[in-house]
Amino acid sequence: MDDSALPPSAASAGLANPPDQAAMPLHPALRPARHVDAAGLRQLAQDWCLLGWLPERERLLGWRIDATMPTRTDTALPPALRIPGLRHVFWDDPASESALDPLPAGLPGQLRAGPWPGSQGASDPAGADALAAQQLALLDRLVTNDPIAARLAGDLGIPLWWVGSTPPPAQVVPERQVAPETRQPLQVLDSPTPTPNTLAEWAALIGPMAAMYAAAHPAGDSLGLLGDEQAAVQQCFEAFQQGDHRQAQSVARRLLVPHPHRSDLWHLLGVLAQQSGDLDLAAAHFEHVTHRTPGFAQGWQSLALAESARGRHAEALQAVQHAVAASPGHAGLRTLHARLLQQTGHTELAATEAANALLLAPDNPGALKEQADALARLGRSDEAAALYRRALQQHPGALDLHFNLGILLSRSGHADEALPHFDQVLASTEPDHPLHLRSTAERARAHAACGAWTPAVSDARRAHALAPGDVSHLRQLVRLERQVRHPERALAALEAFAATSTLPADLQIDHHLLRRELADWTGLEALAALATALHRLLATPTAALPAPADLQWLSLQDDTRPAATLLLQRAWQHTAADATPPPDASSTTERPQTRTRPRGASAPHRRLRIAYAFAERPDRRDADWVQAVLAEHDAARFDAWACSWGRADGLALHTHEQADEASLRLIDLTGHTDLAAQRHLSDLGIDVLLDLEGSGLLNRASVLARRVATLQLTWLGRHGQPLPTWIDAALAQREPLDDGDHDPRRVDLPHAHLVLHHQARARLLAPAQSVTSPPSRALAGLPERAPVLACWAPCSWIQPDIFQLWMRLLRACPPAVLWLRDHPTPARQHLRATAQAAGIAPARLVFAESHATSPAQGWLGLADLHLAPGPQADPHSLGEALAAGLPALAFQAREACASAAPWLEAAGLDATTLVCHDLASYEDRARHHLRHPRELMALRRRLGEATVHAPLFDVRRHVRQLEAVMEELHERRRIAPNEVRPRQTNAAMI
Repeated sequence: MDDSALPPSAASAGLANPPDQAAMPLHPALRPARHVDAAGLRQLAQDWCLLGWLPERERLLGWRIDATMPTRTDTALPPALRIPGLRHVFWDDPASESALDPLPAGLPGQLRAGPWPGSQGASDPAGADALAAQQLALLDRLVTNDPIAARLAGDLGIPLWWVGSTPPPAQVVPERQVAPETRQPLQVLDSPTPTPNTLAEWAALIGPMAAMYAAAHPAGDSLGLLGDEQAAVQQCFEAFQQGDHRQAQSVARRLLVPHPHRSDLWHLLGVLAQQSGDLDLAAAHFEHVTHRTPGFAQGWQSLALAESARGRHAEALQAVQHAVAASPGHAGLRTLHARLLQQTGHTELAATEAANALLLAPDNPGALKEQADALARLGRSDEAAALYRRALQQHPGALDLHFNLGILLSRSGHADEALPHFDQVLASTEPDHPLHLRSTAERARAHAACGAWTPAVSDARRAHALAPGDVSHLRQLVRLERQVRHPERALAALEAFAATSTLPADLQIDHHLLRRELADWTGLEALAALATALHRLLATPTAALPAPADLQWLSLQDDTRPAATLLLQRAWQHTAADATPPPDASSTTERPQTRTRPRGASAPHRRLRIAYAFAERPDRRDADWVQAVLAEHDAARFDAWACSWGRADGLALHTHEQADEASLRLIDLTGHTDLAAQRHLSDLGIDVLLDLEGSGLLNRASVLARRVATLQLTWLGRHGQPLPTWIDAALAQREPLDDGDHDPRRVDLPHAHLVLHHQARARLLAPAQSVTSPPSRALAGLPERAPVLACWAPCSWIQPDIFQLWMRLLRACPPAVLWLRDHPTPARQHLRATAQAAGIAPARLVFAESHATSPAQGWLGLADLHLAPGPQADPHSLGEALAAGLPALAFQAREACASAAPWLEAAGLDATTLVCHDLASYEDRARHHLRHPRELMALRRRLGEATVHAPLFDVRRHVRQLEAVMEELHERRRIAPNEVRPRQTNAAMI
């Protein structure tokens, strides 16, 4: 093969001569598959030119209709076929009547092609077959109903108009099928006969389409394609560069008929097929190129890309390795090699090959990206980020680089740095762009990693709107909607998805709990159905899990306790694994060094640094509690800090909200990622951190999993059982435990659930905002003299049968009202509808405002009796009611008894006064209190006196107990790092 016939890149590669075409089988999809002699084709063109054909002005349209169509003796063409720029070619058939009166040679618009191959009267059938092939090769279109002619034209790549009554033969795709594919003969309107039998009738059928074809395809210099081969190839590639792909494909196929050795034309056909989406045909063309010219690196490269697009990564890797062997100094080929190595799982080899590409082209953005991708997979995040930034310096507008860098930063704990890159992608793309949806979802995750729940849920809503059928987007939206206190939106999204598809097991649990949270009990599944969903999650180790707060709630229910407890342990393990940095292949140390400053020789004389971590909530209950406790700490022995996990809107506290920051030492982690929060707290050298959020929806468990303090504690009621590995001890109330429930990390306190209600007004972060009117029934919307039954537990704790019991109490006492906490609007609607169905006026259900639900504000003390929401009583609402001096009915559950025991003991009351055994005793006790208001007032008076005078509400004494526990635990951690729990004798004394 002449090197001049190949592109410059192929000519410079020193290609060998191609093998013989006859020795290589062709793919059945290749066109053309039959070739003719170039010299004979050129001679035939010259002969036809002598007969009147003007190749520079006319295109050839061949007619091969079966022998039943006689040719009229009239020498003139029918008017319908007299088309400027078009010449018609007819074949004679010796067996037909037209042989007696053949067409004269050289008539305007007509050519005689001689006998059709295989017909009677042909003197040399083999020569006639070769001549017919050459004649078909010169045609631009063929009109036929002959399957043999159609197959021959298909092998030569000649488009045809099929007019047969049966479908065309296999592997022949006509440009247009004039007749319908039926078994009946062709029917022509206004035709005297059902089937055209004369040339005039056929002309009436084909003429209009031929005229449109001639107008859309002006004639070219056909002899030029046969004369100067290289000039014709140049014309073909110029048509491709100008965007005329149809013309380039037509010329390339015409050229390959007499010149089948042109690998560059085969390669061009493969590129055209790939751009049109026919990957199978493109791969066949490229494979044909590599067989003909195995040293043509570009052919191997194109074959690798086509195979990769078809999903055949192993074949693509093999092809690109041939390309690299043919051109080892080509940086682009090595970059492609690195990409395919990554796709086949050879990450380390991919990093090495990308490094080789960078040695050849240090600023190649593709090589920089491939090496960065490989290093990111190997856990070398810092090096990968540096390479991405180098690539962005070369191409600042490369959206894939921005997206990949954002993903890397977000996954490595730098979500705040990832946000600008996602913003760049979103600003530069339309919603239908593939990266737009992915960037929206990833930006939502990045905002959530920074604790900015409000902007995170906005992005999650957009991602779900763009892809409503994606379960991952739905799961993210549901989680975030619940964190920003919009359960009704989360439930609406789940129900819309469930209407068309089946929810996964974890979302089925979310759906159940959301309906309970919104008091939608119509058709609510039993807990046994949730147990089935939990067991399905247990059987799938890689399945997505519900939120830890949901698993903790389910672990308190009898039907779901075993499976929920195991899943909660798995959730903690996943959190710990996410918080552990990936191994760095370039690092020589086995374990990362802690950032917490060790205590030296003078450690016992240094003040102990303690911090109370809480989540920002509208009712500020934890923030108020922390402020009161900090004020009572011994400043000579302790450095006390308040650590806020952050606000939902992602905005830091303003200056006027930090008026008392100097004395309270507030650590505001709003907008901090988990990694940034861990570094900030570790640099402070916190010795003991008490987490007040536990497993709630606003927890920052990934921060605690990074070990931000020497000793990390929590309340047992906030975390529940089991405890995660990053919690060293759980503070709980002193109570007898069963042997099976004994936890070595549990530390008993006499009064762990401390509620500050009757204390003096605590110093607040925003003093101006805390000045409110004293609580009164008029401000709360309650009747002045009627009995007020209260239940300030969340809706998820309220059992439907308990709510019906409350309705019976309201019917028994018409003046009474039921006071509930600040439930969402849909929950209020469901509760009022249920009450109305039970014969209770909806106005008798009063809902508290959000600003009145903090225990420190004292609003709950306006009620007369607090009711447990179910057998599994909410310990927090029960403790708040008793601390407010409000009698509270509870069931005989261990949690309820433990919460009520300190208050009842301080008031000198027996536990049976408020603790019930079953629903019947619960209802009888409530009715008794409603019938005897004086007795209820006396009971309330005794509880109120206990809250004022009992040492239970001595904040200073309680803080001293906390200080003693923290000092002992920290000392034992310093002496024996693996031993946290204090000695049994000392624990009993606390």
